[in-house]
Formats: sequence, C-alpha cells, structure tokens
Amino acid sequence: MSVSTPPGAAAHFILYVEDQRRSAAFYERVLEQNPRLDVPGMTELVLPGGAILGLMPEASIQRLLGPALPTAESGARPARAELYLVVPDAAAAHARALAAGAKELSPVSARDWGHVAGYSLDPDGHVLAFATEPMAAPRQHLALVALVVRDYDEALAFYVRKLGFELVCDEPVPAQGKRWVEIAPSGGQGTRLLLARAATEHQATRIGDQTGGRVFLFLFTDDLARDVAAYRACGVEFVREPRVEPYGEVAVFRDLYGNLWDLLQPARAPARR
Repeated sequence: MSVSTPPGAAAHFILYVEDQRRSAAFYERVLEQNPRLDVPGMTELVLPGGAILGLMPEASIQRLLGPALPTAESGARPARAELYLVVPDAAAAHARALAAGAKELSPVSARDWGHVAGYSLDPDGHVLAFATEPMAAPRQHLALVALVVRDYDEALAFYVRKLGFELVCDEPVPAQGKRWVEIAPSGGQGTRLLLARAATEHQATRIGDQTGGRVFLFLFTDDLARDVAAYRACGVEFVREPRVEPYGEVAVFRDLYGNLWDLLQPARAPARR
C-alpha cells in the first residue's frame, strides 16, 4: 500500500542526542550528504523519500518542553526521539492525539522558528509534535489599467509621441477584431496602460470620462519642471499650473480625450538622523 503525503505536510524524525557535533558527523557520513540546516540546537539532513532527520541536543528539548518532559533524573524513562509532523491543521491533529490517549507536554502555540506546534507523549513515551507552517501572504501587483480610446493609432500618437510613453506591446487579436496594445511611462517598472478601443456605443460614452470628471491617472516624475516644459512644447493642455503641496510638486493636464492626469514629483522624505 502506498501512502501519499498531503500538500503542505512533512515528516521530521528527531533524535535527542548527547553531542550534536558528534551525531551530525556520524549521520553526514552515513547519509553521504551535508546538512540542510546546521545551527546550535538543531542539525537537519534529508532522508531517502524526503523526510527530515533532526539531531537535537538533549538540553535543548528539555529547555523547550520544561519539566513535563520525562527525564532520568525524575525516575521516568527519558524520551529519546520525536516524530515532528507538519500538517495543514496542527490544532486538530494535536487534539486527535490527546483524544487517543497521548499526554500533553505543550499546547499548540506559536514557536520561535515560525511554526505553530503542539507537543505530546505517545503511549510508549515518544514525543509527538504536530505543526503548521504559517500561510504566506499572497504576492500580487496591479499589472494593467484599461484606458478606453477611440482609435489605437490616434492614442499612440499622443501617449507615445507627446507624453514619451514606451510602446510595450502591439499585437493583433484577429478573433475579436482588435489589437492588444500596452504602453508604459519611459523608464517605468510599474503598472502599464492597456489601450482599449471602444467597441460599443456605450463604451464610446466613457472615452475621456472613466472617472466622472475626477483625476483619473497619477503619473510620477523625477523632474516636474522638465516634463511640464516638454509637454507644453508638444501642445499638451494643463488645467492646473504647477504648485507645491506637502506631498510634492504637482500639475494637472488633460489628455487628447479629456481624461485628467496628475503629473507629480513626490516630496523627498527627510533624511534620517
């Protein structure tokens, strides 16, 4: 019978050792590999099949679990090994172990190595730990903003030739009778604009009025005076003259369709002392 490991699960077999360095040297030679982790208090090597062998000093596990851990000094049979299982729900697994007769050593709680883990003793005195890795925050970014236009080439003539944007992509989409056109500010590495030609009468009513008359887009610059002069030389209409605000220097211009843009040079953050 084959047993599959659920996504997000991992098995760690941890031996409590008298001398971490001696034990690490022994298993490095036996397994013919260097440790994947070797820090004071824990050495880890990968076992055949992907499980992890951990070598933990006896003193370290005693400090972690405290007097609840059986020791020879207390007259009990000391624990010599630990089964550390990374599972999707540590609390549920720990509760099942207790319900089955395990003795709790340490309740499920956040640990300083990043896991949430609970510890217990199985009926034979082995340490059983269930742990859950914290979920990583999703990594997202805003890639494209659609700008409704009347005509692709007309829009490119303004945004590329007058505003100095770069043409990132211009590919035909024959099945839909349109083009996929992306532009981006010169030297920019953030959000790009997708020039979306209006395909219906209703969409055409939104050309130049995607935000109901409010400023639509915010274009940051490293030199406001330079860009204002260059845009004016190309016939771009400014509806608000440059002014200084607490957040930086800003001017507002109108594009060929009537959309309002903030052209903004952010204020420099004060130097830290």
